[in-house]
Amino acid sequence: MGCQFIREECYARVRGQAAPRTGAGRLANGKRMLGKLAARQVIAEAIREQGAAPHVDSPKPPTLLFGMAAEDLALWWEQVEDMSKNVTVSTVKGERKQRSDTPILLGAVASYPGPADESDPLYVEWRGRTVAWLKDHYKGTLVTVMEHTDESYGHIHALCCDAGRSIKSLHAGFSAASKVEGKKEKSDAYKIAERALQDDYSKNVGVESGLARIGPKRRRLTRSAWRAEQQSNTSLALATTHARCVINDAETKAAEIIAAASAVELDREKVEQSRRNILMSQNRLIEASGMLRIKDDEIRKKAASVTAAGENRKQLENENRLLKKRIDALTSVVLAMQENLAPDDPVSPLKQMIFQKPK
Repeated sequence: MGCQFIREECYARVRGQAAPRTGAGRLANGKRMLGKLAARQVIAEAIREQGAAPHVDSPKPPTLLFGMAAEDLALWWEQVEDMSKNVTVSTVKGERKQRSDTPILLGAVASYPGPADESDPLYVEWRGRTVAWLKDHYKGTLVTVMEHTDESYGHIHALCCDAGRSIKSLHAGFSAASKVEGKKEKSDAYKIAERALQDDYSKNVGVESGLARIGPKRRRLTRSAWRAEQQSNTSLALATTHARCVINDAETKAAEIIAAASAVELDREKVEQSRRNILMSQNRLIEASGMLRIKDDEIRKKAASVTAAGENRKQLENENRLLKKRIDALTSVVLAMQENLAPDDPVSPLKQMIFQKPK
């Protein structure tokens, strides 16, 4: 295994007029490109537009690891450039439009000292940790993270943007340099900040992936010492990765056991609750049965009372009919007696009152 590699760089809408690039930017004839690439060219190379990556023999579409897809970046960047043209900045002479050579895109590249091999556990570990580091470091300005698998070394491209405004504050070196005065002081602040970025990346990604922070030449190591260190770093990283996998498996199984135990306990509680509900239902049924018996007795008593009342009523009706018949008979007798008496017969006033017909 080798040493880590990560760098960050800022790009403007227009191409820079700096010295010839020392990086991978070469023309089809092998000559180096002059000046820094414009932001749109960086995006074209990252998404593998036709002719934008002449240094790659057989370009392949990048693999999206986070954020915006490659096919959407070109249109997105047109919108960002339009926004950047309307950005104003404050100067000693007042407000003015943002310059076209203001850096508005930050590109970060992290490279792995080996091919992009899914069967390599250290590569997979490095890739996952790198994406996590990029998301944590650049936060909300991180637009996309893409993986390139068409070169000898697997590597990751990240693009950051702040809605067309200057992106220098996101660059560790430029941000530190802007806070001090003096050419030397700015240079020193820039270097210190970039070393700190490399240290942070090494701590969170490199060490865990078996990558050295600094190469052998800077430390004046012999080839044998360097190879021994590489082997040691690789072995340590593999052992760490394996141990982490074992720990993760153990934690997963422990979580499954806890979940199963919780489910059993929950089932036990459900069974106990069901048993309590059944007992409550049984008690309510017993109470309802008792109340039903009481109601039944009351109904029976009321029915008996109604029956007795009915019998009394019938008896009274019979007696009433008999009494009516007797009254009718007596009335007939009285009427007959009245008819047999002469009007001028001397009778007592009482008899006249009795035999007087009703008006």
